[in-house]
Amino acid sequence: MRITIRHSLARLAFAVAAIVLIAPNAQAVESEGETRGTGDPPEVSPVAGLAIHNGKLIDLAKDWGGATTCIVVPDTLTLAECFDSDAERDARLAELGLEDRFAEAAAPDGADFAFASCSSYLKLYDNYYYGGASLWLSTRGTWTNLSVYGFNQRASSYKVGGCSTYMADYSNGGGAWISTSLTQAWDVDAVISGSWNNDISSVYIL
Repeated sequence: MRITIRHSLARLAFAVAAIVLIAPNAQAVESEGETRGTGDPPEVSPVAGLAIHNGKLIDLAKDWGGATTCIVVPDTLTLAECFDSDAERDARLAELGLEDRFAEAAAPDGADFAFASCSSYLKLYDNYYYGGASLWLSTRGTWTNLSVYGFNQRASSYKVGGCSTYMADYSNGGGAWISTSLTQAWDVDAVISGSWNNDISSVYIL
């Protein structure tokens, strides 16, 4: 359900004032070749899941309001931003000076480049072969529950950016994890196979 920014300022002001940080404490254990995670709830802001789309405020957990792609850049934008096309998204990222986060090829040698490029996005796609709606995330060092962004158990393909990533079956890193050998920096999977298709509920970007 869409609500205008004007009517949502009070909610947003309250949310920002009420931010509560809960430090994650995820732990991984190996079980029959699968990585499983348990941990406390992730660091979450009350404004997480709210996004700007066509000048209006939407709650991604409820409805994308016709948007086809969304970006979450907490170090640059207070709220997520969503767009009607990839071209609109790319133009906005260029406007913000975030072209470096587009990188999808293997990083060249050099620790400085590797460190800088680790801000690049984890890209999740609703369909195989990177099609359909997409959610681009750059939130690092905490579990991100995809339900917050209306993307719970929707991913059918992905592209990992410059930072290795954990992908878990349940929220907060719980349950089984996709093999970490498949989610290293710059890994891609055009067809998430088997039971993992439409089954990722949380991600952790290192």
